[in-house]
Amino acid sequence: MEKACDVCGAIFDATKNAKRCSPECRKDASRTLNRKSAREYRAAHREEVLESKRQYRAAHRKERAEYNRKYYAAHSAEIVERRREYRAAHREEIAERRRQYRAAHREEIAEYNRKYYARMDEESSLMMLQAALRALAEHRKATA
Repeated sequence: MEKACDVCGAIFDATKNAKRCSPECRKDASRTLNRKSAREYRAAHREEVLESKRQYRAAHRKERAEYNRKYYAAHSAEIVERRREYRAAHREEIAERRRQYRAAHREEIAEYNRKYYARMDEESSLMMLQAALRALAEHRKATA
């Protein structure tokens, strides 16, 4: 009995109620069904899945951090090179994203800059005051 495979469409000689022509097509159909089932499950149980992921990440935070430290230590030159190549290849896109962000968050950036430079002014004033006090103390020691 000639049949068309419902995965790849090939015509094959089916025995009894076969729907697929080869073990590869059966595996492919099974993988597709599993992916579909997993998507449906994640959609139906979204909160449970997210909570499970949060719990896993919290429980394995130290291990993941240690793995990342070791990986970055072992591959830092490659990572730097990859980032450099990406920035060189996507320079215009990165600049455009930066322009869009700055245009959308103009007030927040201005407020941050005001606070930052006010703090820097306070720190520099404090440093200058401390230097003047040290000089005065040294002068008093020298004249005493």
